[in-house]
Amino acid sequence: MEQTVTKNKTIVKNTLFLYIRMLFAMGINLYASRLLLNTLGIEDYGVYNIVGGIVAIMMFVNTAMQGSTIRFITFSIGKQLKSDIRETVNSSIHIHIWIMILILFLGETIGLWFFNTQLNIPEKSIKAANWVYQLSIFVSCLAIIQVPLNALLISYEKMDVYALIEIINVLLKCSVIFVLPMFYDRLIAYSILLFLVAVVVFLAYFIYCRNRINGYYLNRHLKIATAKPMLSFAMWSLYGNGTYAISQQGTNILINKIFGVAFNAASGVATQASSILSTFVSNIQSAFNPQIIKEYSAGNMQRMHTLISKENEIMLLLASLIFTPLYINMDYIMELWLKNAPPYSSIFCQLLLISNLIQISTNIIAVAIQATGKNKLFSFIIGSINLVCLASVGICFKLGNDAYYAYIMYSLSFLAKLIAEVILINYYVPDLRIFSIMRGSMKPLMVLVISFICSYYLTVNISTNFTRLFTSLIVNAALVVLFVVIFFPLYRSYIKNFAKNKINLRII
Repeated sequence: MEQTVTKNKTIVKNTLFLYIRMLFAMGINLYASRLLLNTLGIEDYGVYNIVGGIVAIMMFVNTAMQGSTIRFITFSIGKQLKSDIRETVNSSIHIHIWIMILILFLGETIGLWFFNTQLNIPEKSIKAANWVYQLSIFVSCLAIIQVPLNALLISYEKMDVYALIEIINVLLKCSVIFVLPMFYDRLIAYSILLFLVAVVVFLAYFIYCRNRINGYYLNRHLKIATAKPMLSFAMWSLYGNGTYAISQQGTNILINKIFGVAFNAASGVATQASSILSTFVSNIQSAFNPQIIKEYSAGNMQRMHTLISKENEIMLLLASLIFTPLYINMDYIMELWLKNAPPYSSIFCQLLLISNLIQISTNIIAVAIQATGKNKLFSFIIGSINLVCLASVGICFKLGNDAYYAYIMYSLSFLAKLIAEVILINYYVPDLRIFSIMRGSMKPLMVLVISFICSYYLTVNISTNFTRLFTSLIVNAALVVLFVVIFFPLYRSYIKNFAKNKINLRII
């Protein structure tokens, strides 16, 4: 019992650190995005978005290994075998060095050919776009060899250090934007300065892990017996993660070729704005995930069930607080944030918010499946859904539909993934009782739907934009808290005790 309380306190502490980091990063990033768009202009901003997308496609190998690295390091920690942890870390570093070499090769061959022959880039921006492309590859190489270091911090639940380094990262990136007006070619300067920031951040992770994490270990020899299951897991993840990158960036390329770079700018802006929701709730997931994998490693299915159930419930309730005000006031938020937002930014963002909402549950169940190590069928099904999504986007555009149909397809694909994941985890881990967890999701979803309807009809006739935004925030928050008190006895007792303590403190 005492151990469980300690673990719960760790989750709460780590969540707090991650939220401090999130609130800081969110405020800075939103301001920085507006400043960057105004500094670069819509055309150069769109060029940066589409060129960076090409590099992101090639990074799908690294994305697959990232999930594998975190899973195996965390699993080893759960077994509490120091030698196993050190060999896993050593193997992951060796593997990521080879991945970095592979990405560098692909970037300078196939990627460079695609960049020079297939993209719709304005003539005057070709030179700057080439600089962006090359420096984006170098930044990606640093990100690749940084993965095992990030995985160590997350697996050991050192979220305070992770949050601090990421806050420094955000501040440095924001500082870069402030100095851009000093340069003649701002797009090239922005790429160079971001590369220097990536070097600083990598060194911060490396120095801390080497000196302060006991699990850090590197030697010349790669132990095949340790690396083989990691590579097998990653190879199967490769299909799922690779097709997701291809689906996302393929859609971006289709938008570029059919609608132009202004719509790529709209897509980039919408992705940035909609990430408020996913970032707001993902901190809970980052705090829960290591313990979910460790509990599966230890064979504690009841604790694993409790963690997943509470995580899903809390994340959906948190999403309820922010989804409604964002969705209802999207046009005004875009105007307030960017002044002159690219066309279609608002509707792109609203549809992405719906996708992010569905993705909450898909991400939670995906971690449970990855904990088992049985990801072959899972990756095949998820990857196939990604390809169907991209094909559907292409068909929609071929039939003459508008650009926002791409994001409708996104939402439908995430819904299909959720259904597939529920069936798979029930097959892999029957003791987890996944259908009980999904039934538990109905109450927070009901809270979201009711609060959305009430907030919309109570604010729809308010003519002043700021008043409508402020009112929707207050009304929605009050409704969510009210429904939590009514429908969730456990949280009701927490709120009641919190209120009592505050009153007692004031009396004292």
